[in-house]
Amino acid sequence: MNVKTAKLVIKKIKPQFPDTPEGNLMFAVVSQAIRDVASPTSTITISDQSSALRYLDSDMPHAAICGVQASWIRSIIKKIDNHYQVCNNN
Repeated sequence: MNVKTAKLVIKKIKPQFPDTPEGNLMFAVVSQAIRDVASPTSTITISDQSSALRYLDSDMPHAAICGVQASWIRSIIKKIDNHYQVCNNN
C-alpha cells in the first residue's frame, strides 16, 4: 500500500464510523494505522510501521467498538490496493 491508496481506503471506511466524538476517535486510531503502514520509511520508523501492520492484522478493537469488522477493512485495503496496482500496470 502507498500513500495514495491509503487515502482512498480511509475515505472509503470513514462513513462506517459514527459521527460522534467517540466514533471520530476510534476512526482516528484505525486511519493512523493505515497511514503508518503506507508511509515511506523515511518518515516513520520501521518499528512503528510494523506495529501498525500488526494492528491492521488484528481484530482492530477500535473498529469493533463501532461495529466495523476488521475483515471488512482488510478487504477494502486489498481491493483498493489491487485495483491501484492493476491500473498502474496498464
